[in-house]
Amino acid sequence: MHCKKITLIFVTFSFLLALAGCSLHTNPQPGQSDRNNPEYLYAAEFLYGFFIFPDSLPKDTFGFASAQALYKSVNERWTLYFPPDSAKLFLNFLTTNTGGMGIQLDSVKNGYEIMNVFANSPAQTAGLMKGDTIDSINGVSVAGVSYDTLSKRAEGNIGDKKRLSILGAGGSVTITVTLGTFLAPSVFTDSLDSTTAYIYLSIFLSQTDLPGGTTEELDSALAQTRWAQHTILDLRGNPGGDLDQCVNVCGRFVPNKTAIIRIHENLQDTVRYTISVVDTVLVSSFQGATLSRSFVELVDSNTASAAEILTSCLMSNRPDIKTVGTKTFGKARGQVLSSTPDSALVKVTYALLKPITGAPYDLVGIVPDISVPPDSDALVVAEALIGQSAGAAKRLAAVPQAIPRGKINALRKEYGHSGVIPMAFKRVHFRL
Repeated sequence: MHCKKITLIFVTFSFLLALAGCSLHTNPQPGQSDRNNPEYLYAAEFLYGFFIFPDSLPKDTFGFASAQALYKSVNERWTLYFPPDSAKLFLNFLTTNTGGMGIQLDSVKNGYEIMNVFANSPAQTAGLMKGDTIDSINGVSVAGVSYDTLSKRAEGNIGDKKRLSILGAGGSVTITVTLGTFLAPSVFTDSLDSTTAYIYLSIFLSQTDLPGGTTEELDSALAQTRWAQHTILDLRGNPGGDLDQCVNVCGRFVPNKTAIIRIHENLQDTVRYTISVVDTVLVSSFQGATLSRSFVELVDSNTASAAEILTSCLMSNRPDIKTVGTKTFGKARGQVLSSTPDSALVKVTYALLKPITGAPYDLVGIVPDISVPPDSDALVVAEALIGQSAGAAKRLAAVPQAIPRGKINALRKEYGHSGVIPMAFKRVHFRL
């Protein structure tokens, strides 16, 4: 088995099928492959070596006209072949890389106040600072305008320049920001009241605005909310992500060496280049920093994959943490990803997961401790549960997205759900 460096991913993205150019209901293309084609041989070796459902593999390895057709034949929604152009797009979606200014905003009376400036973003380069208030963009006032209107005035192409009028004690100054790309956060924090903090964990990735990825961001969020008597951890809309990041995050909530999830997987021996089927239990390797803290977790039908690993871990090991919301997506499968000789990508389902306690949830989802109707606000239920604001009014749910709105909407398509990810920000926070 001569595999290149591989990456393990636990994530569901709706654009996978589109990028791979296939449908789950498309029949494999007939014809015989070229047995000397390195691209086809690599794809076949990778598929037959890692695919966790051997009974679904075609008997005739070379009975297809292309590697893409071979992958279609197994009819498993997360096992896919990405041609080179699609592969480049897919790899970009494994980071929080996005375009814009890199600021998080709060609507105020005389404009929009900057609540956060993302590291290494165009906004930081231009000198924008937390606390600045923007009252106009390119000479047009933004005071009192809606976020949609603000977005239209602020959006543009990479390289476009935006003149921002910044209010200060001594009057206004103009700062020009050149739109560009940057790594956005994947974790966001806020306070709901004087005793309750809020942490939104949007995805698990190793490439975010901090060197340690989502794990380091969560550590920062936990430190910032150390004051809180109660914390709401929101995983609604989290599609999953990197397995190592997920395991590290789980370790922040449970004692060292705690069982997180059971995994049935095809495991590669990188010395002998062999693959064998093994059953193991993933355990935490970090002494939980939150064992004495009070949490409530929020989930919904878009909570998937690695986010479900965290949910399962908490339900198995932290009975004090109640899970509130609707049944999760139900993806207890992991994929292994590798490049091919032609710079395409192959992605194969190599693992099945089972919770430490409770019923298996693959394709059926995890039922939360406290279920709420789909049209109800789980946040309000969570607030009532911790006794802070029973019957609290719903708050405007705006998204300071860790990934662009287009990506969020693409993720939603797979789940049959529209709209923005629900957030709990006390003030109205936006990202540009």
